[in-house]
Amino acid sequence: AAATTSLANPSSISTSGTYYIKLTSTQGCLVIKPVTVTINALPKLVITNPQPTCDQPVDLTSTAITAGSDVGTFSYFSDAAATTSLANPSSVTASGTYYIKLTNAQGCSVIKPVTVTILDLPKLVITNPSATCDQPINLTNPAITAGSDAGTLSYFSDAAVKTPLANPSSITTSGTYYIQLTSAQGCSVIKPVTVTINPLPKLVITNPTATCDQPVDLTNPAITAGSDLGSLSYFSDAVATMPLTNPSAITASGTYYIQLTSAQGCSVIKPVTVTINALPKLVITNPPATCDQPVDLTNATITAGSDAGTLSYFSDPAATTSLANPSALTASGTYYIKLTSVQGCLVIKPVCVSINLLPEAQFDFSGACGSSVIKFKNLTKSSTGAYKWDFGTGETSNEVEPVYDFKQEGEYTVKLTLTANGCSTSIVKKLIVGTKPKAGIEINSSLPYCTMDEIVFRDGSVSATPVSTRSWKVLDEAGAIIINKTDNNPVFVFTPPESSMAKRYQIKLTIYTTLGCIDSTAGYFTAMPKPKISLSIPDTVCQNAPPVILTPGEMIQGNYTFRGPGVKDGLFFPEVAGQGTHTIECVFTNEVGCSQKIKHEITVNGPPSVDNRVFEVPEGHSIRFDMELSSTVESEHTYRWYPEDGLDDPSSLTPIFNAQENKAYNLVITNEAGCSCEANVLVNVLPDIEVPNAISPNGDGKNDYWEIKNIEKYPAAMIYVYNRYGDKIFSSQGSAQTWDGTANGKKLPNATYYYVIQPNKKGIKPKVGDITIIY
Repeated sequence: AAATTSLANPSSISTSGTYYIKLTSTQGCLVIKPVTVTINALPKLVITNPQPTCDQPVDLTSTAITAGSDVGTFSYFSDAAATTSLANPSSVTASGTYYIKLTNAQGCSVIKPVTVTILDLPKLVITNPSATCDQPINLTNPAITAGSDAGTLSYFSDAAVKTPLANPSSITTSGTYYIQLTSAQGCSVIKPVTVTINPLPKLVITNPTATCDQPVDLTNPAITAGSDLGSLSYFSDAVATMPLTNPSAITASGTYYIQLTSAQGCSVIKPVTVTINALPKLVITNPPATCDQPVDLTNATITAGSDAGTLSYFSDPAATTSLANPSALTASGTYYIKLTSVQGCLVIKPVCVSINLLPEAQFDFSGACGSSVIKFKNLTKSSTGAYKWDFGTGETSNEVEPVYDFKQEGEYTVKLTLTANGCSTSIVKKLIVGTKPKAGIEINSSLPYCTMDEIVFRDGSVSATPVSTRSWKVLDEAGAIIINKTDNNPVFVFTPPESSMAKRYQIKLTIYTTLGCIDSTAGYFTAMPKPKISLSIPDTVCQNAPPVILTPGEMIQGNYTFRGPGVKDGLFFPEVAGQGTHTIECVFTNEVGCSQKIKHEITVNGPPSVDNRVFEVPEGHSIRFDMELSSTVESEHTYRWYPEDGLDDPSSLTPIFNAQENKAYNLVITNEAGCSCEANVLVNVLPDIEVPNAISPNGDGKNDYWEIKNIEKYPAAMIYVYNRYGDKIFSSQGSAQTWDGTANGKKLPNATYYYVIQPNKKGIKPKVGDITIIY
């Protein structure tokens, strides 16, 4: 400011500050004034070229490009002079050099270049691989990416290329995969590739069932049932080069081959086994005819010369109805034998069976008992044939119905033989020649005959030969048989059934002698009705009850007799019979002499018992009557007290009594059987013991003695007096002695003493207190 330091180069001031200019006039006068120089610094602009992109625009406005620069305004240009602004600096699409200008708040600016590099994407050409049949596909095969740019190929299972394929040279699953081509500059392209791996068709082979001399149809759907759809072809060789001329009619056993080709052209070849077995040889020789004898079709001679196998026997040519018993056929006819080989092949052939029926011989005879001349009746069912009779005497006859005199009594065997159609049959019968017996019945029971009583009949027949069998029959009034008994017992017992009326019966006896002779006889008898009575007697009675009159339920005219324990003169005495169950028997006989016996059980129950009691209780106290019941039977009991007042529960055995005055009660106890007992209960109400709390034994005649009121009502009471040291100074029982305030004849000093009075009455507590001696 003093203008003493001249500026070296005032035409190029490079530092801001205050400078001075001096004006000197021509007259030598001068003026000095300050001048302010401001030189603003250029802003700092830092440029970081953006990373090259792969076919992607570059944003020059990204802060990363100008990171580290000063604050200011950024402008973007295509020329270094910053005259041509970029239309869209945030999306530059062409490689080149661009310019960024930074202008600060003071208006100073800096321009710097920025290099943009945008790389081209590599070309990736994908040709989907051909579909395979259950074979893996190699995605690294150059044919798939033929025509693509050079670069590095990568293989993925997802479009985002997050999951690389573990083995791209052997893909085993159909689907869309992804190939990425990365150029040397690091740019990459991802494209999908479609892999098609067709599964082999499923071919299921079920070998056809072996046939018996029949062609096999390989085109039968059953053989390939369960297989996938497709085209089937048939071959005689495993490589499917020799097609079968007629696969629907294979006539030779062997292994053949079926090929299944799917719609995608995939094929599978599998073998099929054809088995055609030969029919077994079956030779049939008809069995010879028999005479009413079964034929055994299982006889080895019938099928001699046949092949080995299993034989089955049937009644029909289709072999659907098996013979139940082929080893014993009983009817003529044509049957069928089936031979089944071990391979399951069979042949059915007929066999003729001839069974001639035996003629049926039968005869009867008459006049055996009482005559020796017997007439035979031929009952044979045959119009033709020859007869031969053998009478068992050495003589024979060829007549159809001979008459023969046996001349002597006895048992003979007669045989008739009939021959017809080449078959013979015989029948043998026993014949007895003898005298006829005389049947008779005896009755061994005495009258009257009563229903429900046994009647004994005895055989009274007369016979020259022993009786072998007896037939007893009993018939009712209508002639119906009610008993039919056959044995050799000469005694027959019949019990007429119960009836309210007289019933007339017929008894019939038929006897058979050992020679076969028969005779019958019959008789009649009447069964009188048996009386039916009941008793009106109780089932239970108390031992202390009066005698029980034994009476019938309904009085019927007749005689009654009673027997049993405690029974006398038609009465039952429970006390005599005693406790327990007794059986009383009654026998009644009606006017016609038929009787009935019935029994009745009567149980005698012992009554309960209880003792009379006397209870003592202090006035105003309560006491429970501890009555004790004695009973010989288990039973519920009822209790009733008379009168009921003063008792908490007059229906209890042990009620509580509230003592106010003397009381007399009567207790009645009854068990379930109705047996009862009584007891008298007397309650004496005792007055309370009143104890004075002081005495003055000074001889003035007032309170000289300790007089306990009502103690005389407790004759068993014990009275004790103690001093304060616990020494007993007086004792007495009941009112026998009164205390005068002395101990051992010496007066006790004025003091307080202590007493204990034990009433010795059940339910009454001791009294404890103090008594003072005052002179």
